[in-house]
Amino acid sequence: MVAATAAAKAQAVANASVKMNGDPMPAILPSSVTLSEPYGFYDDDGVMNMWQVGQVVTDPDEILILIERSAPAA
Repeated sequence: MVAATAAAKAQAVANASVKMNGDPMPAILPSSVTLSEPYGFYDDDGVMNMWQVGQVVTDPDEILILIERSAPAA
């Protein structure tokens, strides 16, 4: 349940789009994501992307992917 709550919070942060002067603000992402379960998928090129339980992800591009895909985060 905690992982679902954390993932929901991360998704809400990713979906937040505050507008200032008519321009969309960039999404605010956490500085790190810790996986609560193993998570992986094959991308469009057939390449396997995999993260292990307990892995701390700090790469902003990977964080965005994990949030967009609702990966199980602690």
